[in-house]
Amino acid sequence: AKAEIFANKMEFAEKTLKSLEKEGSSLSGKIASGVPLGNYAQSPEYQRYKQASSNFITALLRQESGAAISPTEFDRYDKEYMPQPGDSPAVLAQKAETRRVAIEGMKKGAGPGYKSPTVDQPKVRKYNPTTGTIE
Repeated sequence: AKAEIFANKMEFAEKTLKSLEKEGSSLSGKIASGVPLGNYAQSPEYQRYKQASSNFITALLRQESGAAISPTEFDRYDKEYMPQPGDSPAVLAQKAETRRVAIEGMKKGAGPGYKSPTVDQPKVRKYNPTTGTIE
């Protein structure tokens, strides 16, 4: 049952990662993620990319170790699985394939009754400063 939950999280995250892959290799996004301003300095697309990459890595590591994830371990997996600034197209393709293999392994671990998630990606809503509402 746990493998099914983790596989669903990984597949759902991968849908976002595929559509926002260039955000992971964005130098400005990487720099902005390290400044104290947090999400204020990051584009909405980069924020979505980071959430999906975190979800993918966390699901993978929880299944593998079941223990708390250290920042060092998370960082290592981020570099192994996710696009980074300066990655060549060949490396980006290799990382995408590595994620695919990890998802397939998790699905196999979930058993023959596993069903992929059918939930569509959430609609991105934006804050309208004029009206003070989220649209």
